[in-house]
Amino acid sequence: MAFHSTDLGSHDLQRLCERSPMRELARLAGLVRSARDSGRFGVDFAGWLDQAMHAVTDRAGEVGRQVATVRTAPERALLLAAAVFDEAHADTVYEAWHGLMRTVRHEEETTTELARTDFGERLATLGIERDLEGRLHFGRLAYADAVRTYFWANFPGTRDDLRNWIGHAAGLRGLTTDDRVNVVVRFGERSLAVGRPDHLFDLVVRWADHATGASCDPRAVAAIELGLSHERFGGGSADGCTSARGPAPCRTVSFAS
Repeated sequence: MAFHSTDLGSHDLQRLCERSPMRELARLAGLVRSARDSGRFGVDFAGWLDQAMHAVTDRAGEVGRQVATVRTAPERALLLAAAVFDEAHADTVYEAWHGLMRTVRHEEETTTELARTDFGERLATLGIERDLEGRLHFGRLAYADAVRTYFWANFPGTRDDLRNWIGHAAGLRGLTTDDRVNVVVRFGERSLAVGRPDHLFDLVVRWADHATGASCDPRAVAAIELGLSHERFGGGSADGCTSARGPAPCRTVSFAS
């Protein structure tokens, strides 16, 4: 993409380049590309870079401040469901949201749904947008990733529930295969980041055991590939399933602990 040397002259960018490891700079470059490809953040490099810089420097604080103001279980559950199912269809996110509330044992409101705050208003209050195809995304670049990071880091007592939720919700009928894989990767990244490879492994076993025919469950394959490629926990082995594109059934896998 075309840019001018002056676009790279900001003090914040120079400071980031001086202090950050290469993986963070690679992430910054990827976010610039994501900002461009989304079509929602202007048409020039300067605008895309500005969004990417905010994403890598400000998002954690923004999420923390939002969660501090979002006090009810349904609101927080919707925020997390939208982050895990980012860019899935709104009806599917709605179903996943209610599934999460059941999993964490939140009691449903006794009033009829027509008497409650409608779904669209809830989304707008949380800064979640619905596009013309009915898919949901956050208005700020990389905000969904920051929300996932925040919840896994700051609500450790919910991690078992989140594993069980994903075990069911990653199979919702409204999800495409790509949607399912995205959900698994997002869950796996957070589980590995907080040192819980067993949560990812549990789901691999569950999905592999229920696989039928000659092909692996793509959710299990995605989880295996993510786990085995992890810098810390990838020192294990997989037997019978080494690629998301391979036809062999998937039955045995282990991650280092």
